[in-house]
Amino acid sequence: MLPQIASLRFSYEQRLFQHIYSDKHLEAVLNGYAKNRNFNISKRYLLGHALKLTESLLPELYQLYQNCLKIVGQHLQGDLYVQQQSDYNAGVYAVGNRFDLVLSSGIVKDFQAAEIAFVIGHELGHVLFEHNQIPVQLILSEEQQINYDLARILLQWSRSAEISADRIGLLCSGSLTSAANVFFKTSSGLSVDKENEIINALRNQYEEIAKLAFSSHDYFNTHPLIPIRFKSLELICLDIMSMRNQKNSAKTTWLHIDKTIEDVLLNTELLGLNQLQLSRQKIYILILSLLYIAISDGEINQYETSFIQEIKARIAPDLDVQEVLAFCRLNKNKFKTEVIKEIELVQVNREEATNILQISYYLATCDQPICSSEENALAEICQLLGYHVSLQDLTRE
Repeated sequence: MLPQIASLRFSYEQRLFQHIYSDKHLEAVLNGYAKNRNFNISKRYLLGHALKLTESLLPELYQLYQNCLKIVGQHLQGDLYVQQQSDYNAGVYAVGNRFDLVLSSGIVKDFQAAEIAFVIGHELGHVLFEHNQIPVQLILSEEQQINYDLARILLQWSRSAEISADRIGLLCSGSLTSAANVFFKTSSGLSVDKENEIINALRNQYEEIAKLAFSSHDYFNTHPLIPIRFKSLELICLDIMSMRNQKNSAKTTWLHIDKTIEDVLLNTELLGLNQLQLSRQKIYILILSLLYIAISDGEINQYETSFIQEIKARIAPDLDVQEVLAFCRLNKNKFKTEVIKEIELVQVNREEATNILQISYYLATCDQPICSSEENALAEICQLLGYHVSLQDLTRE
């Protein structure tokens, strides 16, 4: 293992990791997760449903994998599997320094060697930095009932962990162009021989993202936006190449680069929810407003349902909305009448009203351009809240 490899870890991600592990509210679930993890269960599944890579089966891929291990560290002990899947997916299950890494057959078929090395290195980065110790989806489940601030920190950490892992991917790949190609293929599903155009496209999209205070279609992914991931690699690329070539000029810290990426990650929080301040009662009014908008065109589609569930998970993970969602679908007219009564009973200030209406607007546009029935529903919610807010105010663009 290269001696300075640990310094590649994104400093913001490491701080969040330490914060999460020191949180008293998570002590029991983290200890329970660590105690109950069984490496052999996942290995048994992979042995039954995927192909374990050997040198005799696919010698070139096997050697590529061994080269990545050599760069990252031979202290890691793991096998590489290939599983039938046309989508471009990869994953790793790790306990300590033991791991099993899985590539979809789509990656093996369609990616170039340096691109596969980036994917393998990325997954090894998760092992190296022990990201598997924090089960984000388990913690965010309704059973844990964690508060909004902790849920926000978990999602911020999960996105930041991808930045750390990407740096190990670049170290293994040795090519920023190959990393860009991976981002392009996994996000678009396309494979084109236009390397310079791909890099320029990612740069331009990053600049657009950096100018925004939020992104209406980021949702609450555990992965950061692709252009941000690319830019974070571009900023540190020369130093990683120096480290890869074991030159003396390699740095041991990149705090100025980390600060730039940290700022962009924080400023692209979905809908500005990192700055959203609503009481529990008004969060409930927000959820009712979202359902009111969603049902205005006759039904709540899968995109709207996902949007509402993600909003709930982000700002009120302990709030149970299943009953009200079922009521909304069962009797639309009665539900709308009850929503009107609920909203009329609540006093909100202009900032709170704008926040509620703004998020409602993004719900209305999450699947397609806003329709007349959704515009009317927005106007009705606006009137119920007691403030006039135009669509232009809601877009903030």
